[in-house]
Amino acid sequence: MNVPRGTIQRYADLVHRWNPRIQLFAPSDLNAFETRHFADGLEPLTYVPGGAERHVDFGSGGGIPLVPMTIAMPGLHHVGVEADRRKAAFLNAVARELSLNVEIRAERLEDLAPQDADVVTARAFAPLVRTIPLLRRHLRVGGRAILQKGRRWREEVEEANDDLDAFELRDYPTATSGDGRILVLDRMR
Repeated sequence: MNVPRGTIQRYADLVHRWNPRIQLFAPSDLNAFETRHFADGLEPLTYVPGGAERHVDFGSGGGIPLVPMTIAMPGLHHVGVEADRRKAAFLNAVARELSLNVEIRAERLEDLAPQDADVVTARAFAPLVRTIPLLRRHLRVGGRAILQKGRRWREEVEEANDDLDAFELRDYPTATSGDGRILVLDRMR
């Protein structure tokens, strides 16, 4: 994916400016913003199905993967959902500064009207057992969830196993985190 260098830098500058006030990322992670976080945000692109039109990102926080995906796939209708109003304000500032075509919703996913999304993404979000009911609410039948999980991904899958009956689950290695995995859940019903 060829993302203009200046765009990444402007996004990184905004993260550095806002981070001391609202803790978007761990301070120790900021030096690796491009190589770790921004690169993480591009990984879901591989799994976005052809024909997708509506993308919803759960718990958008610091904008990963929402911002990289919005930059890389400007033709999709992107929606970032973030309950923390300060972080939602940050995301709106990023959207303005980078002229991104993205809608930011400052509300809880449980309170949000069903989104009928073709694609849902989430990174550093809730455990899978808590994410599944939200997917049932916001991901259309035939849609795909792309979830970036950390080292506990296996335990999360085991804990949620009884709730996965409506989904076909596959897992893939991640290029940026040796312990993590990308979980791809296709909603079957």
